[in-house]
Amino acid sequence: MASTLSLSLIILFSPIFITSSNSQYTLPDHYFINCGSTSAAEFTGQTFTGDNNPTNFSVSGGTATADRSPASNSPVIYQSARVFTQKSWYELEADQNNTFVMVRLHFSPFNFNQIELSSSKFEVSASGFPLLSNFNANTTVIKDFIIPIGSLRTFRIEFTPSRGSSSPAFINAIEAFTTPSELFRHGVGVPRISPTGNNGDMNNISTSYAFIPNYRINVGGQRIEVDRDTLRRIWIPDDPYIFRSEPARNRTYGGTPMYNSLGSNRFDAPNDVYTTAKELTNNLVNLTWSFEVKMNAMYLVRAHFCDFISPGLVDKYAGFNFFVYSQYPEKIIPAQMQATQVPFYVDFVVSSVGSTFVNFSIGAISGDNQTAFLNGLEIMELLENSTAGGLVNNGKKSNKVYIVVGGVVGGVVLVLVLLVGFFIGSKYAKSKPVVEAKPGTTVGPSHGGSSYSSINIDFTINHPSPLPNLNLSLRFPFADILQATNALDNTLPQKEVNLADWAIKHIKDGKAEAIMDPYLVGTINPNSLRKFLETVERCLKDTGDERPSMIDVLWDLEYALKLQQMFVDKEPYEDTTMDTSLQLPMSMIQHLPSNTDAFDSEVNDLSMGTDYPSESQVFSQLKMDEAR
Repeated sequence: MASTLSLSLIILFSPIFITSSNSQYTLPDHYFINCGSTSAAEFTGQTFTGDNNPTNFSVSGGTATADRSPASNSPVIYQSARVFTQKSWYELEADQNNTFVMVRLHFSPFNFNQIELSSSKFEVSASGFPLLSNFNANTTVIKDFIIPIGSLRTFRIEFTPSRGSSSPAFINAIEAFTTPSELFRHGVGVPRISPTGNNGDMNNISTSYAFIPNYRINVGGQRIEVDRDTLRRIWIPDDPYIFRSEPARNRTYGGTPMYNSLGSNRFDAPNDVYTTAKELTNNLVNLTWSFEVKMNAMYLVRAHFCDFISPGLVDKYAGFNFFVYSQYPEKIIPAQMQATQVPFYVDFVVSSVGSTFVNFSIGAISGDNQTAFLNGLEIMELLENSTAGGLVNNGKKSNKVYIVVGGVVGGVVLVLVLLVGFFIGSKYAKSKPVVEAKPGTTVGPSHGGSSYSSINIDFTINHPSPLPNLNLSLRFPFADILQATNALDNTLPQKEVNLADWAIKHIKDGKAEAIMDPYLVGTINPNSLRKFLETVERCLKDTGDERPSMIDVLWDLEYALKLQQMFVDKEPYEDTTMDTSLQLPMSMIQHLPSNTDAFDSEVNDLSMGTDYPSESQVFSQLKMDEAR
């Protein structure tokens, strides 16, 4: 399996990585900034220096202010702040190239010039990564991020008041320190898992994404505070997230983990994580944890293991299963560490497609003499950089919707439009596969190869429909379409001849941006693109029973459109922690994408008086001038 190979590669190359990381990395002593203050303050074992006269970083703009009536128990770093009425930044420098910076932002609002900072809404970004969007801190809150650093060591943390907001942006304290360069391993494929199973490996995680830690779980142990973790991370107990605790028990190891070159190093997780665990006590059931996440997002999940439970090494092939979504099992073999009490971890990329929860389980393997256990879990949202081909808006709201994703994916858009007519026909011939173009078939304009010379798309909707009176009529030879879109190109390599197949392969591999028009890269909301590509993939299924109905396609496209509009318009209600589906009109929510296979259900909806959009509404949302 690809994931097993990934684990093997990690183990093979770990000696090089860990030696380099341990020999070069020193414990962080900067930057810890007491924003808006002239003096230093102690907090959680670190000294935060004031930012009025910095010596090793710079500040652009902003006003230093202090809380005139702080609470008696308020930490000193929360009694001052720097306030920004326009885009401003802190410019810092990482200790080395090609590494990562741990960024922790502290917000604790108070009154500033008769303005309640608790009502402020603003944006925060770093190195082109949009960390917080339309953010509001109405109470004390700490936000963690991990930012990749490339060839340029200098980076900025930028604060910008949200458009239309009368309140300023603010920050009370900043922690930004360099991590070990191998906190995330470079060039090692990580299996990408969705609720449907394995979707191939991702190879560019360490350089292409920032990370937003959502959960750090100390399985079987207590809360770990920042003073017990070298990288100042907070870890919380797993009990609130466990589905059933009956088949498990907590275990504790009184010794010290035995770090070696095959597994983790002492910076990957604190000793307290590796010396506690939950052990499965009933091999007939699985032990499951469930976590709430954002729908249609990607997460890096790191599962930590340290076998201090086994009395000694068992069979070198014996192991247990670690499940993602109860669908994808990864065999965990502690004996690969060549000793007990050796910490190691396994990474996965998990896609929360169509779900707001993700589940993880451990389970015994029949016949394997290996106890199932888990020491820790980290769940970090992957955040894409927004500067590559960034959106240019010139301060004006754009009504354009960038749903057509360049040449290749754009070709698939035409497939979608053509299939609008085909979907109705498919209701009467569901077992018939889509007509496929055979590589080697010659197709020319209007008089193409034998497979298509007599095919014409010519249909008019003249019967009751969920979209009444569209009066769509498409009359053109299919061969002309193929010629116009280069959907089939026999001059290309075999695997690229069929445009649809080539696009679907990239979608499944998570590499859709690799075939996008370069002028559009970075301008498409990832959630909108993801929904659009899901629709494309469903429309190109082999048989009618697998393909969506016409109304489902239109609703899917409108949903993708709405997501893109939110991205472009940046309305005040947009928030990084808010499910965008909550912002859709109720009429749209009632008709969100469905996997039901039912022309009959559409007719039933009509008989019940369901309010579907008019033809002008539908085509205005799709940015067509009129229904043709």
